[in-house]
Amino acid sequence: QQITMKLAALFVLLLHGATATNTCVTDFDADAGVDYYPTKVDFDYAGSLSITYHLNYKKLVFTSYGSSYTTCIVKCGTTLPSDVTGCDTTISPETNNMAISAGSQLPYIHSMGMLDNIKLIMVGTSSIQNSCVLDLISEGTILATDPAGDGYTWSSSMDTSHVESEIEFTLTPTYGDVSAVKNSIPFGEWNDPSFLGRPEWIKALGAITDQEFLALQIFAEQKDRIDCITDNVETIRENYPEDSSDVKVLWATRSDYVDTWNDISHEGWDVATCVKDTDSYGGVGPYYCEAATLLGMDLLNTTAGSVNAGGAIYMNDAEFEVYGKDADVWIYNAAFDKDDLTTRFSWLTTFKSYQDEKIYSPEKRGIDDFFETWTNQADTFIEDMASITVDKGFLDGDETAHVPVFYRNVFTEPTGSFGTCPGATLELLSDQCSAISEVYTLGGPAPVASLKVAAALAAFVGGAFLAL
Repeated sequence: QQITMKLAALFVLLLHGATATNTCVTDFDADAGVDYYPTKVDFDYAGSLSITYHLNYKKLVFTSYGSSYTTCIVKCGTTLPSDVTGCDTTISPETNNMAISAGSQLPYIHSMGMLDNIKLIMVGTSSIQNSCVLDLISEGTILATDPAGDGYTWSSSMDTSHVESEIEFTLTPTYGDVSAVKNSIPFGEWNDPSFLGRPEWIKALGAITDQEFLALQIFAEQKDRIDCITDNVETIRENYPEDSSDVKVLWATRSDYVDTWNDISHEGWDVATCVKDTDSYGGVGPYYCEAATLLGMDLLNTTAGSVNAGGAIYMNDAEFEVYGKDADVWIYNAAFDKDDLTTRFSWLTTFKSYQDEKIYSPEKRGIDDFFETWTNQADTFIEDMASITVDKGFLDGDETAHVPVFYRNVFTEPTGSFGTCPGATLELLSDQCSAISEVYTLGGPAPVASLKVAAALAAFVGGAFLAL
């Protein structure tokens, strides 16, 4: 099924071309009653987004902290009805050429095969990890207003007039001065910290660019892989509870930040807090808490801590030592400097996770790449978590052990980077997954593995023929 979906998405890319442009309507008749949007998106997880479809236009609404911003997207070649109001920005996408203002927008654009549609980048390139984009900047295909810096630049002394005429809209975050950009459209995936809320923003990009079908295929493939992985984890836990239960997972990082402006210290240990905050998290908690629930992980989480930094709660050293010392696995979701941390806090070496060398950080492709990329690769994130905390050998329904993509063992693996450009389209980084009906151990009966490979091959061949 997943391979069939990927072939369908590839077929759409071939139809629309590498630049994903749109064919405009000719001889538009407003009274004909034609629905120009046969494929529509909706939002099940991204609570900050909503959309309504009309015959030849749609309204995409982004809501953050009680304020809403409405983008009206009109089918090119048609006109917006004169009685339509409430549009903060109105676009009629044809070329889909765009400007962007945050590196975190890139994986969504890249997965849609639309990097060539970026004409202007208003963010310092030192904060961009995507090597494909950096190559396009070096070649002069993309203009960067801050090619050597790390700041957000809404305007600069650089002459951008030769690309401004090509740009149809600008994806902006939900902060800063956006008055200098052309046809600002909020793209603030960070406002939806739930596990599936952030990747669902691919549907928003699909709606903005009139590429709904492709966006739906990409999201569905990612969701299917997540379902497959979590179902396989459940099977593993049911069949081998002695191997996969009672694994205590510590999610914590050290903060040394001091807010000198407000004279507030954030120095302490930041641990997982899985509160069900309806306003902030849609009632489900941060993304890592949702992933832990899906995987049945015993994730240590608490609201306790004696360091109150303007409402942010941290643990002091004594509290954290008691709290974390017996955890089997430690996920340190930031850059991990073993020498620095153990020099300053020597008691960390007594932690079970330290002594068993089971501390992991998301630096395998570089810490900046993780935070730039994972939001549209939630399946890869949860597969990494499952391989670290449950079982890496059988997650994908075969006998090939999963190699984590984002997370490294801080004792045995170096930090890395994005690497060379993978091509015009960023594929999902997770492994292909097939459901397992029984679990076997490494070195177990070879016929079991062979039967699964045969079943997967049959599914592929059958699905490929059905897709034709």
